[in-house]
Amino acid sequence: MTHTLRAIFFLLLAPALAAAEAASESVFFDEEADVTALVEKGDAALKKGDAEGALDAWQKVLGEFPGAVLPAGDGIWLPATVACSRRIAALPAEAIATYRDRYETQAAQKAALGTVEGLRVAAEQFFCTDSGGAAMERLGAMHADAGAIELAMRCWEEVAERHPAKKVLPATLARLGLIYVRLGFADKARALLEKHGGLKVKLKGVETTIAAALKDAMAVPAPLPRTAAILPDLTFAPIPDSAPEPRSVKWRLELGKPVEDRRNPNVWIARGGMGGSLQTYPSSADGKLFVNLGRSLIALDSETGAFRWQVGGPRGDAVVGQPFKLPADFFQLVTPEFWAHRWYAVISDGVLYANLTTTGKWSQLKAVRVDNSRAIWSNPDAGAVPDFDLSGPPLPWRDHIYVGGVPREDAKRGEVWLFSFDRRTGMLEWKTFISAYQAQGNPWRGVVPPPVFAPVVAASGSYVYVCTNNGALACVGHTGSIVWATKYPKPVGANPWGWMENTVEDTWDLSPIFAAGRELIFLPSDGTHCCRLDAITGRGYLAPADATRRIQNWQQAMKVVKREDCRHLVAIAGDEGTFIGKSCKLYDLRAMPGKTGILRGASADIPSSLRYCGRGLVTKDSILVPVRGATPRLFVYDREFKTRREVAWPTAGAPGTLMLAGKLLISVSPHEIVALSDEPPKDGEKKPGEGEEKPGDEGLKPGEGGDEKPMDPDDRK
Repeated sequence: MTHTLRAIFFLLLAPALAAAEAASESVFFDEEADVTALVEKGDAALKKGDAEGALDAWQKVLGEFPGAVLPAGDGIWLPATVACSRRIAALPAEAIATYRDRYETQAAQKAALGTVEGLRVAAEQFFCTDSGGAAMERLGAMHADAGAIELAMRCWEEVAERHPAKKVLPATLARLGLIYVRLGFADKARALLEKHGGLKVKLKGVETTIAAALKDAMAVPAPLPRTAAILPDLTFAPIPDSAPEPRSVKWRLELGKPVEDRRNPNVWIARGGMGGSLQTYPSSADGKLFVNLGRSLIALDSETGAFRWQVGGPRGDAVVGQPFKLPADFFQLVTPEFWAHRWYAVISDGVLYANLTTTGKWSQLKAVRVDNSRAIWSNPDAGAVPDFDLSGPPLPWRDHIYVGGVPREDAKRGEVWLFSFDRRTGMLEWKTFISAYQAQGNPWRGVVPPPVFAPVVAASGSYVYVCTNNGALACVGHTGSIVWATKYPKPVGANPWGWMENTVEDTWDLSPIFAAGRELIFLPSDGTHCCRLDAITGRGYLAPADATRRIQNWQQAMKVVKREDCRHLVAIAGDEGTFIGKSCKLYDLRAMPGKTGILRGASADIPSSLRYCGRGLVTKDSILVPVRGATPRLFVYDREFKTRREVAWPTAGAPGTLMLAGKLLISVSPHEIVALSDEPPKDGEKKPGEGEEKPGDEGLKPGEGGDEKPMDPDDRK
């Protein structure tokens, strides 16, 4: 009888579950219903032989909806201007001639302005005219002169391959070939040589041929492009040589108090009684640790924990040179959205960038000098965007600061935007809508407001990559225009009422991105797989069938490098990345054009009662993996994954995000920041768990702790 009732219950619930799952997948880009209707109208007219009707519909999209995007197949969304211009370029010659007669004058007038905006309008809205093609070529030259060679390549390829006249200056073709060589596109460079190698060009005052100009360049291996991105504990900086083995506590800053709850050990209470998780990611430089507390930015002596200076927020009883303690009422004025933000302190060229809340209701980007906390930007409106919260990590890149954010209006909290600030003045340059996430459906609670999503931002060349933890990945040019967008696969076995479980560990989890050559590698926030795409086009590489059995339709084009527990990307060295999974599986991955895959892998073989927590740390000679059980511990692996040592954690609290500050190991968790040293503990102090048998130690043999343990070859993959 019980089984029968249960079956009936699930049959009745099935429609609700299906609706909830559909709601949880609702990620939208800037897709206008009118745009889709016009494009479909043009397509239908062309099928009936009405070329002029198709032209009118598509040109209306170009003129009235320049910022919209359209699905282009294989899970890729492209700007509507690109999609419609390519459709017009493919029309019969008679229709192209009609198009030129109608719009050549308008295109010439826009191009004659000589400004970037004028050239952009002429190139995008009237691409298939002679003036539009010439404007696209000039726009590419402007991008190349500004160092944005990827955008220049995109403009010149569009003219050379898709413009009806295909008229391109030989010098432009030569520069395009040099860009191919510089970016490592050997196949494209060879194709260009076969077609145009004999054309004569004049480069730097010397007359030569395209083939001769590219010959010397092709003989030198192309360097990997530099990538800039933000991880929870560091920017992409050189990997440290080594890390101290934590044996004693040098100093400690309490941020909150854990709550005893066996169902969810991550629940805690911040100082002042407010509930939430302070998601802060400090940085270290010049002997100081910089901590963003949301309401204020503080600098502590990394060796002693002594207070140095503070920007914003209540100072309380803080005295320079003395240990810092948070005032009891520090978090009393914050709103619930405060706990969904990630608070960063990012250092670049001696300047510290941090997103701070000024009133407890919204956040603003600040820039101060590392050495003396002096403000860099003088304008009080610098670093601010009206009606938006800057909830993501600030990314300094070239002359810009990129940061993601969300609208302050509750009804729009599911939207994700990208902002660009001038690095010198802090003033807003542009803002771009990335995606929106529909409210989640729950058959018992109805519609649940979407959480605040902080997008992760990475930059490589002239492209900025934005990844949200609700399923969107987009590429944006340095001028703010969408280059392409896609949706990454939904987590296998995910909760149908939410993209992920809303726990501290999951909200701390990000989706790191890095580019190596033509490869774009990223980890979705569910932490179950690692994906790679073509960084220029956004299209994925077809994965083996066994790796994508659970991924449907267009998502099969998304290359799944390893469907394993790749939860955290913790280090980048050139074209290699190191991943740690929450079940302590370790992987080294190498990114190569078309050949990205796992170099080394090992299973940690730990008891099921232990769980990976916080975030690990990679040095040149070891990998530190924090785990939690009845007592917290630290697993230390050699760099080849052959041996493992177990180190007792010197504090009662579980480890958090691990980072280095001088000779100390820093652990940042929701309730404390602890500085750990390799010095032995003082006389009389007892290590946590020493001399006691804890219930979380099953599977470890006596004497294993702290001893070097060779790993079973069968455990290494």
